[in-house]
Order: sequence, then structure tokens, then C-alpha cells
Amino acid sequence: MTTPTTLDPRRIRSTWASRAITWLLAAACCAPFAGCSSADGGEAEVESAVGARGVMRFTATPEDTLVEGANRFHVEIVSVEGDAPIAGAALNAHVTMRSMGHDAPGAPEVSELDHGDYRVDEVIFTMPGLWELRLEAETDADYDEVAFLFEVP
Repeated sequence: MTTPTTLDPRRIRSTWASRAITWLLAAACCAPFAGCSSADGGEAEVESAVGARGVMRFTATPEDTLVEGANRFHVEIVSVEGDAPIAGAALNAHVTMRSMGHDAPGAPEVSELDHGDYRVDEVIFTMPGLWELRLEAETDADYDEVAFLFEVP
């Protein structure tokens, strides 16, 4: 036969306090990795990856919180060797919702802002869900492509 045990209130408080401190420390440590704020205070997803050919690094950032409808992205392209901005590239953008098997209506409009900085307008998401933004960049010397996934709430 076992004897019943009594719970010591000091021990219970100590356990809860240590758990609370652990959660607060974890939150504080992870905060720098939470993303960048967008213009309206929401979270902007910053995506960066080396292209499929390993020649260029692409960074795509929504300029505002993603919404159903038209969206704008800022895209930076640099060379993998030396991190030099890639200016004058012919940049094409294609938007697809792979899970539904359909493309976004229309073609996004691409314009170069500065050396290696581009703006992609009219990225239209027709419904909430996971969307793919595929970027293809071509210069006289190189070609590379990358695909980013963005969740539209």
C-alpha cells in the first residue's frame, strides 16, 4: 500500500516560475528571427535563396502585408561570387498556386529601381493559401531562376 503524498505549495510555485522564465527566455531569443515589419506594422516575409544554377542570390520581400488581390515585391539580385549587384537583368516573374493547379491572372510588371534592385508589381493572389513566386533573371553572361513560397492569409 502506498501512502498519499501532499503537495508543497512552495514547490508548485517554484515549478511554475521556472516554466514561465523558460518561456520568456525562449521568446526573447527567438524574437530577432521573427522577420521584418511591413509598412502597416504586420510581418513581412523575407525570402532569400541561391538560384537553381548557383549563379545568383535572390531576395524577395513583400512591400506590405500579403493580401488577396494585387501585391508588390522588392527583389534584390546579387552574384553568388562577390555579392555584386546584378544590374540590367531581364527579370521575369510568374505566380502559381500549385496546390490548386492554376496561375495568377495576368503577368506581374517588373521594373529596375537601381543596380540589382527591382520592383515586381501586380502580383495577384486570387485566394488565401500557399502561392509560388518564380523569378527568372537573365543577363548577357548568366541565367538563373528561383521559386519562393508565400502564404496569403
